Amino acid sequence: MNKIRNPKIKVFYTPKQVNTNPNIINGTSRSPLKPMLLMKALDGLGISNHIEVEGGFAPFEMEDFKIAHTEEYVDAFFGGIEPLCSSNMLPWSKELAESVRYTNASLYHALRHSILNPSQVSHSFTAGFHHARPKA
Repeated sequence: MNKIRNPKIKVFYTPKQVNTNPNIINGTSRSPLKPMLLMKALDGLGISNHIEVEGGFAPFEMEDFKIAHTEEYVDAFFGGIEPLCSSNMLPWSKELAESVRYTNASLYHALRHSILNPSQVSHSFTAGFHHARPKA
């Protein structure tokens, strides 16, 4: 028996996952702005009534990052300790570190939602994960 799909796309997004630090905006990468830019584009297309935004998720804690990264890297990244904190090719800032907590949580919750609710498409507006490596 086929289940009826939920017609709305569940989007896991919060403005807290967007880094608007001028060092990023004026730098070489616009990746940290992409989630916000995509939300604005969808609003501009008039299709926002087809999405259901979930923004109340909690950010990841440092321990969550230590599942995929070394403790040394996680402590350096969130503590702003060079050279590891900027090894992702983005200039480090507290804003960047905070946004990373939310982008990772957004992706996790979108994946979890899609597994638990297979009749609804889910999406995470995230960018920049291709910069991450386990040790640097």
